[in-house]
Amino acid sequence: MKYWQIATGAEGRNYKSLCLRYGVAFVGGPKNKERMIKEVKAGHVIVLKHGTKELIAVGIVRQDAKEVKDKEWLRDLDGWGADAYCRVNWKLPESIPELELPDRGFTRTTIQLIDDSKIRAAAKRILEEGKSNKSEDEPLNPESIDVDRLVESTVSDRSLHDNLKNRINKIIELAKYYQGLQWGKGNIPRGGEIREHEIRTFLVIPLLLSLGWSEKRLKIELSCKGSRKRVDIACFRNEYKGKPDDCVVVVETKKFISGLDYAKDQALSYKKFFPSCRSIVVTNGYCYKIFEKEGEGKKFRNEPSAYLNLLNPTEKYPLDLQVGGACDALEWLLPNKYA
Repeated sequence: MKYWQIATGAEGRNYKSLCLRYGVAFVGGPKNKERMIKEVKAGHVIVLKHGTKELIAVGIVRQDAKEVKDKEWLRDLDGWGADAYCRVNWKLPESIPELELPDRGFTRTTIQLIDDSKIRAAAKRILEEGKSNKSEDEPLNPESIDVDRLVESTVSDRSLHDNLKNRINKIIELAKYYQGLQWGKGNIPRGGEIREHEIRTFLVIPLLLSLGWSEKRLKIELSCKGSRKRVDIACFRNEYKGKPDDCVVVVETKKFISGLDYAKDQALSYKKFFPSCRSIVVTNGYCYKIFEKEGEGKKFRNEPSAYLNLLNPTEKYPLDLQVGGACDALEWLLPNKYA
């Protein structure tokens, strides 16, 4: 019997909850895809891991691995798409004390056969003694929408329409170019990392301006009083006059390659400096997650209120159809939302 280790993300991405929730394991990238489809078969054992030290679950593969084709939730994980997956019956190690793993832990490889005797022994023990994981049905595919519909169904000010459509199309063109530089897609050779300052300058700020925010209502890398922290972008209800209480939106930008799983916690650390903030926005330049305040206590939601992927806009969030999609997210980015 073959034993595999499969990783659950890197670069601000953590997919362990998705793997457990839907009873799957998945990988991305041409080489990982090829290996998984060719070699991972029903009856094999998968050890699900994060980083080099965390063993999340162990499971038996239910069916041979296959290519991801029509599963939208696997094709849009904060802009990153899985290429191959398999279904797995997971067992959890939470009730098993003193599992012995090698000091060096796991390798950093996304998918790899396991030869280490300690890891294999721990996996066998979890399969025998671990708690069975209950999985859910996978989410259905949300409806896709185009840029025209995105703008026309969201923005009531007709004077903004043409400029906004043109700007979004330019952002899409630039984001695809960045994808080529980052991953060598299309006819563009790999050309290095796209960092946060480029994301803010060429992707995020142009979108905010085209939505109607004026330069006088935006502050970039605004210092938090009494702290060394700086907010990437602070959006104000009125023209900025040095009063942080007037900030209504905080935008946290990440590298182009990054997921958005951890960015929310970083952004929430700024909320005490901006008590009037109503929305936290986290973005890698083309994917946006919006977290809004809700309820009597006016606390920020743990789950996103809306999600927008400019390269693949959909009616609802592909990972959770109860969460708003592109139109809802764009509406939360409009300045008149906070008038």
